[in-house]
This record gives sequence, C-alpha cells and structure tokens, in this order.
Amino acid sequence: MINNLYKNTGKTLEQWIEIVKSQNFAKHGEIIKFLKEKHGFTHGFANLVAHKANKSDAGSFKNQNDLITKQYQNKEHFKLLYDKLISEIQNFWLKPIHFQKKQVGLKPSSSSKKPDQKKLFFIFD
Repeated sequence: MINNLYKNTGKTLEQWIEIVKSQNFAKHGEIIKFLKEKHGFTHGFANLVAHKANKSDAGSFKNQNDLITKQYQNKEHFKLLYDKLISEIQNFWLKPIHFQKKQVGLKPSSSSKKPDQKKLFFIFD
C-alpha cells in the first residue's frame, strides 16, 4: 500500500508525513479530513498516513507490549479486564498471543479442543 501511495500521489509516505505534521493537527480524524478534502485521498490512504504520522500503527512500536499499553492508556481499568481475559483464554484452548506488524491476535492451537461452554461463563471470580 505504501508503494501505491507514491504511484497515486507522486509523493512518498515521508513527504506526506511532513505535510501533515506541518499542519499541527491534534486528532487522527483531522488528518483524515484534511487529506481527503484537500488532496483527494481515499480513506485507506488517509488512514495510513495519519497512523504513520502519529506513530499509532502497530509497526511503529518496537516492543509489542507497548502497543497494548497505548491501547489502554487512560483506560487502565479495562487493561485489568483484558489481562484476565487473555489469561483465561490461553488456559482454555489458544496459544499465546501472536503479534504481527499490523495486528494482535490469538491463534487456535492445533491440538486444542473446543472450550467447555460452562467454563466460559465462570471465568471471573
């Protein structure tokens, strides 16, 4: 997609990031609106540039745990729930968390059985 950005606009991702940063936008949505309205971007390309400019995409994090920490910034009470859910899910039938550059996910274990439905409703003490 990054290569297509240059093909479609004549500017590199780095050039677009500089353009966006020069505007001093406070929010992701402001960047999207600017790129779509002023430069004719599709939503996908505008979103790509906005995430890269804000360093809010998964590929911008060297430590993948920082991605999860940022996701729950100012919502720490939900992080406790997330940690409990991940722990319980892994105990049932899934391998540990699998990180990729653009997503965080859980992969079913090839040797796993389907979880006991009764346990699903009683995972919290």
